[in-house]
Amino acid sequence: MQSILIIGAGVAGLLAAQDLQKRGFDVTVLDKGRGLGGRMATRRINIGERTGKADHGVQYITAYTPRFTATVAEMLEERILQPWNVNGDAAATPPKRSRYIAPEGMTSVAKYFARGLQTRLNERVHTLRTETTGWTALTDNHEYQADALLITAPIPQALMLLETAEQKVLSDKEHHALSSVEYIPCITLMLGLGDEYVSALGKRKMRFEGTRAVMWFADNREKGISPDVPTLTLHTSAEFAKEHWETREEELVPMLLDELSDYISNNLVQAYSLHRWRFSRVSKPYPARFFAATSAPAPLVLAGDAFAADTPIVTRVEDAALSGWAAAEYLCGV
Repeated sequence: MQSILIIGAGVAGLLAAQDLQKRGFDVTVLDKGRGLGGRMATRRINIGERTGKADHGVQYITAYTPRFTATVAEMLEERILQPWNVNGDAAATPPKRSRYIAPEGMTSVAKYFARGLQTRLNERVHTLRTETTGWTALTDNHEYQADALLITAPIPQALMLLETAEQKVLSDKEHHALSSVEYIPCITLMLGLGDEYVSALGKRKMRFEGTRAVMWFADNREKGISPDVPTLTLHTSAEFAKEHWETREEELVPMLLDELSDYISNNLVQAYSLHRWRFSRVSKPYPARFFAATSAPAPLVLAGDAFAADTPIVTRVEDAALSGWAAAEYLCGV
């Protein structure tokens, strides 16, 4: 096996690609999006001629395992990450666990993981073909071929993609096991505010609400990623997202602003952006670090943050990293 095609340029796909490339494989990473990172996402919010930033997916990173802790330490040294205390005053309120943020926005972490890789963005794979000699992925513009395939997209999307192959790729048992993984959705509202905005959170950068509608909201200026333009990021609860997934934007935004009325006046809102994460968090993971299909005619592996075998809590970014590394190790031995 000489070449490997990876679908999904999130943490799992990028870190797997790094390991595989270092071991001599010809690796290509495809992603349907315009940017790297998946939920490691940072969006620009324009207010007139000024531009603010808002992390609208993952807000911070934690590290528990030795290898990922070493990776975080490397990024701290390179100033990609910095420690973050959501409560502001570390001396007065020491954090229960260490959190790390990216001063340039979480997208910068994905860009760091992608250094030196062959990545192709805006490439939505619509059809897969497989033979005993390998895989072919068809997009609107190109045809990619490789000996092995690693898919790191959310499992429902991966299963839909595998169904485009002319022949059956997964056994019924394999399909059923993967289909047991469950996700919860989230709706994100990002706000660009006027300069007169004074943070209602005081020294806190993030507030966890836990109400029916709002899970948390974060102040990106206090957080440090949008120093010149104040911006807020709000994530809804899963229950609210499920109930209002189809609600029109012009109805949904006022509802969410009303939820923030104790913290921010509507007349301060100068711009907003809305994003719906259908697969925001994994609520029921697959009980292994990756999945290798035994019935596929050519090597096929699935990985990502949905694969969390032995982590005490689902840590999202770290789970994705550990899954990507485990999948790469497996593919090296195929």
